[in-house]
Amino acid sequence: GPSNTTAGPLAMLSFSLSTRAWLRLGGFLVAALAYLLQAHRSLSSRAASYVKAGHWAVVLGGSEGIGEAWAFQLAHLDMNLVLVARRLKPLEDVKEALLKSKPNIQVDLVTQDLAQLNESRIAEMLEGREVRLLIHNAAHVGAT
Repeated sequence: GPSNTTAGPLAMLSFSLSTRAWLRLGGFLVAALAYLLQAHRSLSSRAASYVKAGHWAVVLGGSEGIGEAWAFQLAHLDMNLVLVARRLKPLEDVKEALLKSKPNIQVDLVTQDLAQLNESRIAEMLEGREVRLLIHNAAHVGAT
């Protein structure tokens, strides 16, 4: 008999893309938005004071997707970065790519499960840095 499918072609398309592909698409959209904001100088002078060359930004979830896109945008503005994620290898890959495009910035890596983040670990991440911006782009599950 004929196949009884209720999913249309659009539903099939959404499942054919991997989660990583969706994250990269989201990262691209954030990068495009950041470019447009910069190009039109939409940032207020107060907000722009937080995004200056040499200052530090902490990017939670900076190893892929939207967090990775933020890291590249901030590096483009000559900001130093602390990238935080659970797995070291993806962080190292992002750091290598960042330093190829912007060798004058500093990029520090922190492997951390955000569910286990505590005050002393935060102090360690921030020590000796003039952190002006935090991008929190990581999912985590707190204690239940």
